[in-house]
Amino acid sequence: MESLDRTIWLHPTRNATWPDYPTETESDYGLWWSIGWPYETAAALSRLVYSGVMDRHPKLKLIAHHGAGMVPHFSARLAMGPGFRQVKDVLARPPLDYFRQFYADTALFGAPHAVRCVLDFFGPDHVVFGTDTPLGPPGAIEATIADIEAAGLSETARSTVYAHTAERLFL
Repeated sequence: MESLDRTIWLHPTRNATWPDYPTETESDYGLWWSIGWPYETAAALSRLVYSGVMDRHPKLKLIAHHGAGMVPHFSARLAMGPGFRQVKDVLARPPLDYFRQFYADTALFGAPHAVRCVLDFFGPDHVVFGTDTPLGPPGAIEATIADIEAAGLSETARSTVYAHTAERLFL
């Protein structure tokens, strides 16, 4: 994908058959969807960073769905935890440099504080408008627009999120 100058869109995968605890036979309360997907996304991105894939493919473009899962919210832990300690002498740059290289979408379903966190971590030039439509919950488009509008962005930054980042990645 890097040599083709194409963009990868990463969407988490997990369903109710994945138990939340070893003593269960399946996920309960829809946790596979609400917190399982953000975890799976963060785990996949972390593996790409810590394994050196992003070091070996510095121009790889990857969009992580649902605001890149837990990455922006737990970025400090990713920067100093066991993963960091394991690779600090192997990677060419600090892990957070690679995490910030990813792109994230805004499919967070009416969580303006989460969208602000995604924007703060990645910056508008690495955030694309996304709603998970038609698979997301009813009102996902309206909620996502409201989240972006509530973020206090300049007109330029809003335009970047709504269109310009995607144009750069896909055209």
